[in-house]
Parts: sequence; structure tokens; C-alpha cells
Amino acid sequence: MSGVGDAGEGVRHSSVSRAGKSVKYAVLALVCGVVSVGVAWVFPANSRHYVSRVPLPKAKVYQAECSAHQKCVELHIQGLCCPGNGKLQDCCDPIPSTAEFAGDYGMCYSPEPFKEEGNTFPCDDFMGNWAAPFWKKRGDLDVIRKLNITTVRLYGNDMTLDHKEFLDELEKYGMQAVIGISDEPYLQDFRNRCGLGGRLDYNCRWTIQDQFEAMLQKGFTRPVGDGTRRYHPAVKAIIVINEPELKIQFNLSADDKARAKGYYAKAAISALDGMLSAEENMHVVGSGSLPPFTVTHSFATCPECKSANNTVNGSNVGGFSALPFMYDFVHGCLDPSFLDYRPKHDLRAALQNRFVLGFNTQNDRDSICTDLLGPLGASPLVGLPVWVGEYKPVAMSDPSMNPDVFEGDLRKMRHLVDGGMCNASAARLRALSVFEFQVAYDKGPFDLQMVYGIHVLGNRVVAHTHPIEQTNWTSYRVWCLRQRRRVGYPNESWVAPLAQVFGGSLTDDSWCPIDPDHPADLPVPPPS
Repeated sequence: MSGVGDAGEGVRHSSVSRAGKSVKYAVLALVCGVVSVGVAWVFPANSRHYVSRVPLPKAKVYQAECSAHQKCVELHIQGLCCPGNGKLQDCCDPIPSTAEFAGDYGMCYSPEPFKEEGNTFPCDDFMGNWAAPFWKKRGDLDVIRKLNITTVRLYGNDMTLDHKEFLDELEKYGMQAVIGISDEPYLQDFRNRCGLGGRLDYNCRWTIQDQFEAMLQKGFTRPVGDGTRRYHPAVKAIIVINEPELKIQFNLSADDKARAKGYYAKAAISALDGMLSAEENMHVVGSGSLPPFTVTHSFATCPECKSANNTVNGSNVGGFSALPFMYDFVHGCLDPSFLDYRPKHDLRAALQNRFVLGFNTQNDRDSICTDLLGPLGASPLVGLPVWVGEYKPVAMSDPSMNPDVFEGDLRKMRHLVDGGMCNASAARLRALSVFEFQVAYDKGPFDLQMVYGIHVLGNRVVAHTHPIEQTNWTSYRVWCLRQRRRVGYPNESWVAPLAQVFGGSLTDDSWCPIDPDHPADLPVPPPS
């Protein structure tokens, strides 16, 4: 079970009971702010659901009452802070959360085999067995673990490929993965493409439910023996969608009009609803706590977002980085009608018990503190955990720069993850994932995306991938791996800052020759 209750329409499968019959809530209402509830899962005799043998955490139902707060009195605000018009005043109580997301250090992992610009790869699911030569034979996971990194963030996810071997390998190293739904079902699946609107009107529930049910049977969960399933222990968290505000389209354009209408947030909350249904249908139960869900937003501002006129310390949230996207999503969970959505599940309970705020950034620690963690700490969202899914400052990533500059900022970021604060009132950062493991050669030298990778491909083949249908029956060369060096300084490695800051060690690459025909250690060209 997903750990949150049904709240709306029944699902299409006859074996799944309707909301009104399957979940009962006992709610204690208090005058002010936060109340506790006990959640009891009650299933009819003919239901195929299973009752979790693990006690569910006590959910805290968020009632955003303002009248008891002195700041609200001074502002002459009374009643609910979160009515249906999407207002969540900054004087409200923090939204409480029981979601668990242990602080650790991660690595964004996408080991594409190409060295040439413009190559398109038919399968970016590197968790599949076809890609085992990267993380087994070449030893990528060993390289990462020696840096004292315990989490890898993945991107592609083919629901037809099995992922058990990859997750087992992670477990062997004492590591976990942040997995996610790829862009394909949102934008590329010819059957639905719920992220383009059309007949589905940005309701991604059914599309993502089908996708996630298939994924849960491909290694992400294990059968227990009593008809239930449990998540593989190497699954740390699940990304519902990556940067939806840059992808979900209105009139075939992901622009300010699409964001102003909130379609990207509707796609995200409906997808979460579908993933909860998938867990129910697969009889997924907890072993302790269930892995949280997350949405990783871009670090952009959004003055046109539906929640943009909410205020934090007197400033509109639309002017802060990532925060307006988080507000739209949170509003949608607290009040789905805000996004014109009628959920099956209690998304408020999902938000408070199974969700972690997320963002990607090319900015440094000071910008992260000023533009997000500071204002987030002054908002009601401060009670929700937050992590950074992609971190590496572009201004500190030019291969001609001294890597010590990046090391200094990374050290500040580790301080935040280890419990430090930007300031006394700022939000706490729970985890970070460094972007990225390997240079993205396919982006080309004139795209700044090529500056982030900390490893380059050498000039010796160590293995070949397994040809499968998803790779067009092609076997790809697996090149040896070299640490990226500073241009003109062969003793200054871009991997070394991670080893220094995280307390790890470097992997010897002296046996892997440099490829003179495909150098990645080039200075960033000036803009044209």
C-alpha cells in the first residue's frame, strides 16, 4: 500500500474498491494549525488489497489556520491561510512531514558511450542488464563508492527492462538509487502523451499508473510470498517528473502560458496519484518507511506561475528560484481543485508523508541560500524535506579553472547537508547529487552542458555492451575512464574535490590512455 488514502473517483480496475469504501479517517480538529490523525486501512472482504503489517506513521493533517498567529493579527489576516484561491500566507504554520530522506552525497549517473557531438542514443536506461559492462566490468559504481558517495541519481527508465541486477549491485556496495519516470510517457508515448494536453487535459494518472506498475515488477520491488511486494532496499526515492515546468506544453510550447495555466503542476500531481494507485494494485507494503516521491524543479523564477502572488517576507514567491514551482505543486496537493484535478488519493497525506521537495541548479551555495533556502525557510513549506538533484556551479566548472574553487563551494554544500544552515531561519538541505559523472560529449563543445562531467573517456576499450532490441541490437564500446584534469595541469583533477570533501579516495587511471582525437579538457569557448 502507498501509505495514503483514497479521496476521489474510483479506479478503473474492478478489483480495487472505491474511495468511500476503502479508507476511513479519524480526524481530530483543533482550533489552530496542526492536528494529528490515525489512519486505518479498511478493505471489503472481496478486495484484493492487503493490509500493511507495518504500522503507518501518524499523519499530521495540515490545517493552515492563521488567526492564532501574532504576525497574522498584525497583518489583519483571519481564517484559513490556504483557501481555494491558492493563497498560503507566510505566517502560517509549517506544513509537517514524516517523509524520510537521509542526508547523503550523490552522483548523477548517465555513462553514454559516445565521444562525438550530436550522437543520439536509443536507450538511456543504464540500469538495464545491457549496460552492466559500465557499472560492473568498468567498475563505475566502485569508482563512485570510493569517493564516499552513497547515492546515484538515474534518468532513463525503460519499463520493459529488468533492473534487479543493477539494484543488487548497488546494495552490495551499500548504495542506493534515486530512480524516476522518464520523459517518454509524458511527451513521447504516441498512445497518450499526457504532457501535451489534448484529450487527457494534462491528467497523467492513467498513463503513469501503467508505467509505474510495470516498473514495480522489473526489480524495483520484490515479492514477499504472501501476495505483497516490498521495495528493493536500494531504492532511495522516486522522481515523479524532472523539471516539468520546462517540458509540459500548451499549444506545443513549454512557455510562460503553459506555466501560467498550471498545466505542468497538474501533470505532476496527477502522475503522483497514478503512482499511488500502481502501488496499491501491486500490493506494495512498507518495510519500515516507504521511499519518498519527489519532483526536481529547475532553478528558474516564475512570475507568471499560478502561485506567484503568494508572499514570503513581503516578496512575491514568483521572483525566487524554484520556489514558485514548489508552491504550485504543494497547492495542488493541498487543494487539487486549484489545478482543476479530482484525485483518487488523498494527495495532502501523500505530500506530508511521502514527498520531498527537489530542485536542480547550476548555481553556487550562496545563490542557493539567497534565492531558495532562505525564502523557503520563511514559508510554510519549510516543514517539507528538500534536496538538490543536480548541483555543480557553471561558473566554477570551466575545465581551465582551478578545481580548488569548486572544492570550496562543494565544502560549503556538504556543511548544509551535514546539518549546517545558510542562516538561522533558512530551510535545511537534506541531500545533494553532483552533476555529473561523465562528460556529455553528445552536447558538443559549444554547449555548456559539456563542462560538468568529472570523468572523460580514454582510448582503450575495456568491454562491450550487450546488444538488445532497445539498443537497436547494437553492441557499444565501453571505453576506459579517466579523471578529468584541468587544462594544462595534469596533476589537478576535477574528481579530487569530491574525494577531499566527502572523505573518499581516487581510483588510479594511469593505465587508461588519453584520447587525443576526442579531448574533453578544453576551455569553454567564448559566446558567439
